[in-house]
Amino acid sequence: MAVSRLVSYDWQCTCRFENQSLVWRLIFAPERPELLGANVAGIAWVVCSSCGERSPIEAPLLVIDPDSAVQLLHALPMSEIDTPELSGPGLAIEAQEALGGNAGIHGPMVRLPRLLVPLALSRNIEHDLRDPDAAVGQVAALNQALGGMYTIFLQEIANSNAIQKIRRVLDDLWGVSPDHLVEFIQSHPELATSDAAIEARVQRESLPEELRNETPPVARLRLIEGLSNGGTVESAVADYLTAIDEFWQGQVLPELDQLRDQLREAPGDPNLIPAARRVLQIVAGHPELERDFDFDLGTRILTQAGVGHGEVDEAVALFERVRELSQEHDGVWFRATGNLAIALDKKLGGDSSEAWEICIGMLREACDPTLRDIDSEAWGTNLTNLAHALCQRPGGPTAEDLTLALESLLLALQVRPVDDNVVNWAFTQLHLGIVFYKRRHPGDLEAAVQHHRSTLEILRSEDDEHLWIAHHYNLANALVELGADSSVEAEEIIRAAITACPGPLFHGLLLRLLANILEDRLGSLAEEVVTLRAEAARQIDPRLEPALHLEVGGQLVVALQELNRWEEAGAQYENSWVAFEALYGAQLTPETRRDVVARNERLGRWAAYTMARAGNMVRAVEILERSRAMELAAAASRDMADLTSLAEVDGQLARRYEDLRKAYREVIGARFSAPENIAVSTSVNNARIVERSLRELTAEIRRIPGFESFLLPLTFNEIACAAQGIPIIYLISAPGGCFVITISHPDEQVGLNGIHIESASSKVLAELVLLNTENGTPGLLLAQLDEYDESVMVGAIAALEKLRPLATVVAKESRRLGTQKFVVVPTGLLGFVPLAALPVDGSEAEVLDDVCLLLVTPSIATYLSSRKRADRHFDYSFVGIADTDPEHPLPGSVAELETISHLFSSVGRVRSSIGDGATYDWFASNTSNASHVHLACHGYSRIEHLQHGALVLGQGTYLGVSELAREIRLDARLVIMSACQSGHYATASAPDEFVGLTAAFLESGAACVISSLWPVSDDGTALLMTRFYENLLRNALDPPEALRGARQWLRKLSEDERRGYLLERPILAQGLRRQQVGAPRVRNWRNHLPYSSPEYWSAFVSYGC
Repeated sequence: MAVSRLVSYDWQCTCRFENQSLVWRLIFAPERPELLGANVAGIAWVVCSSCGERSPIEAPLLVIDPDSAVQLLHALPMSEIDTPELSGPGLAIEAQEALGGNAGIHGPMVRLPRLLVPLALSRNIEHDLRDPDAAVGQVAALNQALGGMYTIFLQEIANSNAIQKIRRVLDDLWGVSPDHLVEFIQSHPELATSDAAIEARVQRESLPEELRNETPPVARLRLIEGLSNGGTVESAVADYLTAIDEFWQGQVLPELDQLRDQLREAPGDPNLIPAARRVLQIVAGHPELERDFDFDLGTRILTQAGVGHGEVDEAVALFERVRELSQEHDGVWFRATGNLAIALDKKLGGDSSEAWEICIGMLREACDPTLRDIDSEAWGTNLTNLAHALCQRPGGPTAEDLTLALESLLLALQVRPVDDNVVNWAFTQLHLGIVFYKRRHPGDLEAAVQHHRSTLEILRSEDDEHLWIAHHYNLANALVELGADSSVEAEEIIRAAITACPGPLFHGLLLRLLANILEDRLGSLAEEVVTLRAEAARQIDPRLEPALHLEVGGQLVVALQELNRWEEAGAQYENSWVAFEALYGAQLTPETRRDVVARNERLGRWAAYTMARAGNMVRAVEILERSRAMELAAAASRDMADLTSLAEVDGQLARRYEDLRKAYREVIGARFSAPENIAVSTSVNNARIVERSLRELTAEIRRIPGFESFLLPLTFNEIACAAQGIPIIYLISAPGGCFVITISHPDEQVGLNGIHIESASSKVLAELVLLNTENGTPGLLLAQLDEYDESVMVGAIAALEKLRPLATVVAKESRRLGTQKFVVVPTGLLGFVPLAALPVDGSEAEVLDDVCLLLVTPSIATYLSSRKRADRHFDYSFVGIADTDPEHPLPGSVAELETISHLFSSVGRVRSSIGDGATYDWFASNTSNASHVHLACHGYSRIEHLQHGALVLGQGTYLGVSELAREIRLDARLVIMSACQSGHYATASAPDEFVGLTAAFLESGAACVISSLWPVSDDGTALLMTRFYENLLRNALDPPEALRGARQWLRKLSEDERRGYLLERPILAQGLRRQQVGAPRVRNWRNHLPYSSPEYWSAFVSYGC
């Protein structure tokens, strides 16, 4: 966490204008070196927003510089210079908290006027202290008043240095052994001064009242007072040691003996954690005692149920301390190493791959064969824990893992016989049964059953009820896998175990298994099964066991939805969302977060749909926006809109954010393009480091007044206001239908309306977009494959008739609200549907494009960012590329680019490249300052790996998602990809994650992106794009409006009108003739309109604004 911090400062200028400025309250020099000596606003003075005059800051400031002669500068306004105690303690506490108890910071806070701070930070104070007269003379020559202040400041430092030394020596006194105490005092004569007596008295008085009269601080004060009053060192030390010995013998040792007895009587009992902590306080400074009690406390912490993150951190520190204090690898060291592995696994459990590797490495170390002769019990424990960890490999254990686990457990049983300790033996037996269950070699399930049964013949619940329950659970699980003949016995075992179950987690696991058993016999909708799953979900805490809760909750909501119990399903989705956010938030790298999203790929959308069906549309919208922002790459679309404001407040912080963001994009891009046969662990580690830094910096930004919501998900009220009065429509698709949520904002009152359309389910969408499984007809995506002819695409577009009810609802909302414009957030496969081309009922309009303008966006957060960028002033600067792939020429694209370049030549700078010259390097070097970027070239997006989508540039180079993430930074009002398949976004791994080329351009800085959903004819694209730019430049329309106008024009364009249009535009006409591009063959369209099919005009969609 950053130490330096800005705060809001309200002040009135002499012109009487009320200002609010950001000023520095803490400056940590290693963190903000650029502020040292900088005479800038916010350090010593502020500037009036009305008259521009400077005014001194009347608020305190603490400057921390560990490398300076004065580590703590307490800057005060002149009105408080004589009362530093008013602000000093508060600043000191803030600094201590921010530094995390950094032991490298010493010394008193030296006060000085805040006006003097820029000068003081620019001077070499150590040099000035050696010759203060010369230093003051130099300052006075510049400013006489500052010279006087600097004289007092240097004297304050000289006085504080002596006090600082006394404080350090007084602190050191506590750690000096009795045998060396006389020698220590004789070597520090400052302890015999009145200043030392005063400081010892102040330190004692600063203690809490209950500690102030304890023997140690009283005895130390008497020791120092005796020395300062002229007493001999020997007599003062003798009195001091007598008092300390009496205190130790009379109070400390009896308490210590009592606590040790308690700990011995209940080894491992977590209820005695407070007692174990108290023992460590008593034995602090005695390493020979500390080690065993460090181990004892760490073990008790690990064995308690529901151990929190802070306690896990404490356990890790304790076991690391044990290893540090161990002079050789004895039994305690091996036990501590094994426990440390378990603690680290709990601590790092969010990033499963990293945690697993660390845990396995340490457990292997703790299973060194030499330990068997040193401490056979510890060796057996570590071998059992190693086997358990091997079975927990992320993604499932390998055959090699299971073989090693089996070998480890068999070795452990050699040193853990049942006669020695039944619990330890049963613990190893438990894992042996689990390994057989997971391995599934012939006879392994029977072996697992036999191990659990034989254990339960000996183990009793009073021995260890958790272990007893675990054997019952795993026995029943293995019996279920053996088949229906064994499921009745499994049910009996689980029901018996449930009655004796000690805690909610085990109770939830047993209920879950019982529900699974009964489902096979009664069905998933049976009331008993649903009730069991509901109770299991209630017992399994979503924050402590998020993955397990998601599994149980997922089974439950499917049943509740089928039973139309929407309120109950919505309540469960709330808990499932808590679990998902806990699991997602625990990840430290984008890779593991993407894995969490992929494993719960439809959760956000289905949760939102269910909330809406349950009547909670506000929560539905919030969850949907949150799910869209889960990946940092998507969430960053919001932060870019705030960076300009941040730069005005703190330019260095804004630059750090940009640099870290670029580094993040580089490591992610590197992993996207890494060859499959090269290990990417280094890249993963780099990503983890950069991502953690980016998170920390984001937290630092949020501490600045006015930036508290930086990168946070939008609330419903923010969502409702984001479109600046334009109604918002969410189209939430799910298996049960599509829920349309409309948010309007008339007269400052938020309106909310919801309509459910059963016929627009995700099953129907899958048929329209992917494949109709009943008749084998390809949908919009598959129809683009080379193996299908043009008629297949025509048929796929005609099938959009099935979505007429959905389009009609949107049209009715348009009439109800009296609006012709919506911001639309489609979800799931609706993102592949040309919404403008959907047919409508109930008006003269044929398609939705006739009714209203749809501003399509992946989320309102992205739209908000796009809107802020679009509102900036842009100087026209056009960059265009065309026909870059000689093997697949696009002759019409050349005419298209020439015509558009001609249009732009009258309003701004034009740079264009055609064919081989339009390389990636040319693009990268010409687009950073472009306002409009036009890419008339081939593109592709692999449906299964859309992060690899790319545009084909000259000389075999590519512009893809990874390049945009790593290297390209735009400041563009508009990017157009009049290319094949450029508008696809991912559906295979995470259907609601918007990650294709369109999203990459939005994230790279474009306010609006126009792209195509399928390949469009050369001729039609050239005409549509020319008309679009005419609307944009001549009619001054925003890009979405200009595109809608161009679509409507092309759709109604006759052959005669086409010829007349080209006649008036000779550059376009000549280009098309030169490239031998003509109109498409008329396929019996009404009135001989060659482009009236949606195939030609509806593929292009605008995103953003």
